[in-house]
Amino acid sequence: MTSLLLVSKCPCTRTAVLDRTLPMIDIKAAYALMGSCSVKGKLVMVN
Repeated sequence: MTSLLLVSKCPCTRTAVLDRTLPMIDIKAAYALMGSCSVKGKLVMVN
């Protein structure tokens, strides 16, 4: 099953951290989160 990972940078250490995992069905919600100020990073699809 393909999942979406939201990866952002920790403001303290500047290292990549896994913010949250969403199922592929929530791709619209994932893009909305990436557009908000709460998550700044990348959207990664994992099979």
